[in-house]
Amino acid sequence: MTRLRHSARLATLLTVLAGALLASTALASNCDKGKPCGDTCINVNYTCHVGAGSAHSTSLSAATVSYAARPGDLPDPARTPGDVLTMDVARICTPGYTKTVRDVPESLKNAVYREYGIDHHAPYSFEVDHLVSLELGGSNSIRNLWPESYTSVPLNARVKDRLENRLHELVCSGQLDLATAQRAEATDWVRAYTTYVGPLPTR
Repeated sequence: MTRLRHSARLATLLTVLAGALLASTALASNCDKGKPCGDTCINVNYTCHVGAGSAHSTSLSAATVSYAARPGDLPDPARTPGDVLTMDVARICTPGYTKTVRDVPESLKNAVYREYGIDHHAPYSFEVDHLVSLELGGSNSIRNLWPESYTSVPLNARVKDRLENRLHELVCSGQLDLATAQRAEATDWVRAYTTYVGPLPTR
């Protein structure tokens, strides 16, 4: 009789756990890496988890930090959609142009780190990078900045630098429209790399 009671309790417990699992699954859906899942979802490990916090919220939850600050990711487009200073091809193709417009003070860099929930980091582990690069007319607005890892592999700030240089070369040689280059960087720089540079590095 005691064994039967234990079996009944175990069956009840398994039923409750299965129900909870189904409910959790119902509150999640697949989504693309580095893309927001909507106003009530956060992309964590390719899954939109309802209730983890808003992708558009300025108050970051732990789940948001896990998503936004994971090395090698694209920036969160809700926080860093990209922003352009100029569409003047002659201007951006003038040697030394970026030195005349680069202006990201320490206070702005700190604001970018806070926006992405990064309170502490080792020296030289991140670069506050321009999504639309300065050499393609990108601005110094916080809407165009995000903390990009220097140390993650295979994707990091140095890899994006190669894309920036290649796009600048194509635009200034008349082989690529500036607006197209800016859009490629702002939308998905990783995909743009494979389009304009070649296969992504593997290590």
